[in-house]
Amino acid sequence: MKMKRFLALITIGIMVLGACMVVSAAPDSDSVSGNSISGNAVSESSSVSSGPDYSAYIAEIGESGVSVEVYTAAQEAGLSVAEYVSNSIIEVPGLKNVTPVGQGDKIVVDGKKTNQTFSLRKPLSTYVSSAKSQAASLGGSVLNVVDVQGGIASGKTASVNFYMPGVQAGQNIQIYRYNKGQWNSLNVTEVRADHVVVDMTETGVLAFIQVQ
Repeated sequence: MKMKRFLALITIGIMVLGACMVVSAAPDSDSVSGNSISGNAVSESSSVSSGPDYSAYIAEIGESGVSVEVYTAAQEAGLSVAEYVSNSIIEVPGLKNVTPVGQGDKIVVDGKKTNQTFSLRKPLSTYVSSAKSQAASLGGSVLNVVDVQGGIASGKTASVNFYMPGVQAGQNIQIYRYNKGQWNSLNVTEVRADHVVVDMTETGVLAFIQVQ
């Protein structure tokens, strides 16, 4: 049920963002290899280029329901459209059962909520393999591996709330940050329904591990 609600929220986010981009689009549309793209609509122009065939690319944009700009930005970030618009990691190559991870609330620094947002990206496959080894040494399993990008001021500790649909209060979830070939344990301050809160002094690649 939690997962369905999470995916529903992502779908709504895509629809709203796509609608906003269409409304704000300029009258002159982008031209891609002889095809004219306006918002989500694609029409054939009078001249046809002999260059690369972008028909599959254009079809994918139409199916995603978002603008060319959003679709391209998601592709460049290595994310699906759903992941890009929701700033979450839903699928990770090398992991079969992934618990989605997103930013669940505003970041708290020195007891005060800030407007800061971290960008969540997929990790390199080498980190995923290493996280699996770390989990095995703990007798646990990897829920997700996320490259958290953003800055934390020197000497400050940020309390970061990660939204993880399906997590239940009392679960033994440990978070490790990769640094110079080692996984360092972070201080998890709270695990409640759908949320895991952790203290961070630096961003980087995090492994979310369920320990039995």
